[in-house]
Amino acid sequence: MLSQSAASQSAELSHKAAALAILQETHQSNRIALATLRWDNACMEQRLADRALEIKALCEQLARAHVHFEHFQEAIAAQRLEDRRAFERIAGRLERDLAGAQQRLLAQHATLAQQDTQPGLQLRVNHDALTGEARAARKELSAARVDREQLTRKLVEADGHAEAEALKLDKL
Repeated sequence: MLSQSAASQSAELSHKAAALAILQETHQSNRIALATLRWDNACMEQRLADRALEIKALCEQLARAHVHFEHFQEAIAAQRLEDRRAFERIAGRLERDLAGAQQRLLAQHATLAQQDTQPGLQLRVNHDALTGEARAARKELSAARVDREQLTRKLVEADGHAEAEALKLDKL
C-alpha cells in the first residue's frame, strides 16, 4: 500500500510537473509577446512623434511661404500702381502737348486767314513748323498709347502670375 501510495504520488507529481512546465512555457510565451507589443508600441510612439515634428515643420514652412507671398503681392501691387501713375503722367503730358500744338496750329490757320498781306513764304514756313510739331506730338502720343497697352498687358500677366503663385502656395 505504501508503494501504491508512492506510485500514485509519483504519478501525481509527474502530472503536476508537466502542468507546471506547460504553465511556465505559456508564461514565457506571454512575456515574449508582451515585450514584443511594448517594443512595437514604443516604435509607433516614436514614429508618431517624428510625424508630429514633420507636420510642425511643414506648417511653419507654409506660414513663411504665405508671408513671403503676401509681401510679393503687396510689392507687385505697389509696383503696378507706380507704373500706372507714371504712365498716366506721361500720357497726360503728351495729350496736353498735343492739344497745345493743335491750338497753335488752329491759331496759325486763323492768323493766316487774317493776314493775307504777309509774305506767303514766311506763313508757309510757320505753318509747316507747326504742322511738324503737331505730327511729332501725335507720334509721341501714339508711342505712349502703345507703351500703355504693353504696360497693361504686363500688368495683366503679372496678375495672372500672382494668382498662379497663390494657387501653388494654397496647394502646399
